[in-house]
Amino acid sequence: MIKWLKHDVSNDFFLALARLNWRMRKFFAILGIIAILGSLLPNIPKTYAYSIPEDESIQETTDTIQYPTTTDEDFDISNIELLGEVESMRTENTKTFQRVDGSFVVALYSNSVHYQKDGQWKNINNSLSLESEDETYTNQENAFSVKFPKSLEENKSIKLTMDDYAISWSILEISKSSIEVVDSDVKTINMKELTGIYQEVAYKNVMNGVDIQYILNGTKVKENIVLNRYIENFSLTFEYSVKNLSLKANYLK
Repeated sequence: MIKWLKHDVSNDFFLALARLNWRMRKFFAILGIIAILGSLLPNIPKTYAYSIPEDESIQETTDTIQYPTTTDEDFDISNIELLGEVESMRTENTKTFQRVDGSFVVALYSNSVHYQKDGQWKNINNSLSLESEDETYTNQENAFSVKFPKSLEENKSIKLTMDDYAISWSILEISKSSIEVVDSDVKTINMKELTGIYQEVAYKNVMNGVDIQYILNGTKVKENIVLNRYIENFSLTFEYSVKNLSLKANYLK
């Protein structure tokens, strides 16, 4: 059996219910926003704190490395280690090296150690290698190329070429002689001491008691006629062939 209210419901009661309904809707809306934002946040790994045992703690030290300086009484700049060559500072007869302390040292050589190629200074290497095709020994890196026959005789010539120019020569009326390549390179750990700049070859006894020697040093080629004994009225006859060159006599006064 339904009981009827004995008292009338006032307007204030309905207003209170409306206010409560609005607050609850606002509360649930805020909870929904928080839930959405929470799902968008990246997962944050758990962080744990541990105590470091005393024997594993970081130990501070006041030890420092002492480098030599110019103010030291026993300072010797030659003992400062070289890092390497600064290739952009090359000239024809110099190399520049950087030291570990940031300073530089320039090595000046009495002969050319570089030659120009494609606008850059390249290392000279006059060491000889055997070309199997024509049985000649040829220098490896230089502005010019020189070819020495494996064996020198009257019908064999020595040839030197540079760009579009060439000159070759043979020695007439000589005995056959095999080339002797002198290993003149001294192995060193000092990068300022270069190898491959100097190369020497010799043909022994092209005539009785006569040797022919050739020395490559930098960009120079020197020919020596070596008489191992006195030879009366000695003479040698050379025959030359040139390309884009002309022979010019230079008489000594």
